Amino acid sequence: MRLKEHKSIRRSTGVGLIEVLVSLLVLSVGILGIAGLQTRALQMNQSVLYQSRANVLAYDIMDRMRANQSQVDNYQIDFSDAVPSFSNCYSPSANCTAIQIADFDLGSWRADLAAVLPDGKGSIVKTGGAEPAFIVTLQFDNARVEAATKAGQDKIGSGTPIIKQVSFRTAF
Repeated sequence: MRLKEHKSIRRSTGVGLIEVLVSLLVLSVGILGIAGLQTRALQMNQSVLYQSRANVLAYDIMDRMRANQSQVDNYQIDFSDAVPSFSNCYSPSANCTAIQIADFDLGSWRADLAAVLPDGKGSIVKTGGAEPAFIVTLQFDNARVEAATKAGQDKIGSGTPIIKQVSFRTAF
C-alpha cells in the first residue's frame, strides 16, 4: 500500500511545461497591453500639451488687444495674411506708437505660433453687431497624435490633413 501512495505523490509534484507556457503567455499579453496603454497615454498627453499652448497663445493676444484698445481694429488678421513688419517695442529705447505696438503684437504672436505649435497659424476676426467681439482662431497640425487611432490612420492614408482648430471669443 505504501508503494501506491508514493507513486501518486510523485505524479502530482512539480509544474508541467504547458502550465509554465500558458502563464508566460498570459503575462506577456498583460505586459503588451500595459505598454500599449502607456504609448496611448503619452500621445494624448502631447495633444493636451498642444491644446494648453494654444490656450496660452490665444489669451496672450487677447490681453495684448485689451492693453491697446485704441488700435483694436488693427489686430484683425487672416490665416493667409502676411505678418506685418514690426520693430521691437519692448526695448527700453523704443518709442512706439499704438499702431506700431499692434504690428509688434501681431508679428511676435505669429512668430510664437510658428515656434510653439506644429504648423501653427492664427487668425483674428471682428464680428458685427451692436456689441462687436473678436474671435481668435488657432490651427495646428495634430497628425502625430491622431495617427494613434484607426480613424486617424485612415485619414492620413487617404491624404486628408489632420488639423486641430480651436477658437476663442472675446468682447471689449
